[in-house]
Amino acid sequence: MRVALVPALAALLLLAPACQMNERMTGTAFGAGGGAVIGGVLGGAGGAVAGGVLGGIAGYIVGDYIADQRERGRPSVFGNAPAGQVGGHREVAPVPAPVPEAQAAYERGRRAATAGEARRWYAEAARLDPRQPAPWNALGLNALLAGDREAAEAHFARALALDPDYYPARYNLARLRGEPLP
Repeated sequence: MRVALVPALAALLLLAPACQMNERMTGTAFGAGGGAVIGGVLGGAGGAVAGGVLGGIAGYIVGDYIADQRERGRPSVFGNAPAGQVGGHREVAPVPAPVPEAQAAYERGRRAATAGEARRWYAEAARLDPRQPAPWNALGLNALLAGDREAAEAHFARALALDPDYYPARYNLARLRGEPLP
């Protein structure tokens, strides 16, 4: 049984990074894999099952915390601060409410199992509602993952053109350019 866990963990470690657009899924996968290995070594097959379940739960909690930190300060990943709310050092102009179909496509991208699938959904969200910064930022991260720094910079800049106070895009663009973080 222990020997069979090694190839399973190796496959998990190779496939889970494709989920980097969804911290919750990646955390769950890594937690479950690590818990199963530790449980299997310490308690055999029953320990592997228990360790996998507990590790998956712990991994999801950590992934959820990371995702919340990335999204902090935003009433919605897809939306903007309400009119009159101070964002940074100036008032934030309201961004129009997102088109429901675009928001659904964006969420499908967040739950995608591969970077290619995520890119397609984010592009669809941007096509359906090009006024929202979140899909453009996500496309920038996706392009950066693919090694296309020029496209990533263009997508982050597009998100900031739509909402200059959209923190995720400001942060990602500063990191890409090697500038001090906002």
